[in-house]
Amino acid sequence: MKKIMILLSLVMCCCTSRAQSSYEFMGIPIEGNIYEFAKKLEAKGFKKTPIYYTKGDREVGYILDYCFTGTFFGEPNAEIHLSTYSQENKNICNVNVLWKRLDYTLYAGIRQGLMEKYSTDNGYLHDTDRDCELLSHKDIQNTLNSGGYFQFGICQPNINIYYVRVMITSNKTHVIYTNPKSILEYTTSKRVQGKSDL
Repeated sequence: MKKIMILLSLVMCCCTSRAQSSYEFMGIPIEGNIYEFAKKLEAKGFKKTPIYYTKGDREVGYILDYCFTGTFFGEPNAEIHLSTYSQENKNICNVNVLWKRLDYTLYAGIRQGLMEKYSTDNGYLHDTDRDCELLSHKDIQNTLNSGGYFQFGICQPNINIYYVRVMITSNKTHVIYTNPKSILEYTTSKRVQGKSDL
């Protein structure tokens, strides 16, 4: 149950829009077995890189012994981390692309690209509650230096969960992709199982 709550807290947002038929990362559907997804990512030229995930990381679904490295959005040195929402069936949950540096220009470029690709004209809602677009450089830096973060997200059609969001912290820039339908199916089935215990 703790794992479900952590996953939901990572991806929830307050919005709805029209349905999307599939959720993909670089043309690969975010669905099915995490190991099969990893093979498809490797076939795209990303390199497996051994990594140590902590016990806490593993509890929230980072079960592989490697991440991937390569270029994403024209930026080298990207790390791609895959997580699962179910230790039992090992289906993919999130694709987390990160650069180990604060890069506001990269954040702003990805945000603009997401706004164009997933426009409000096509039924998507843009979550700007934690965005920093209108803040001064000094205000942004002060927030990040004090442990805060900023993010811009594309809300899921009719599901109230992010499909994709871009984030910056004081030392990282992230893009996180999710399949919200799979997460909802999983959490719903866990709730049903839990109720049967009552």
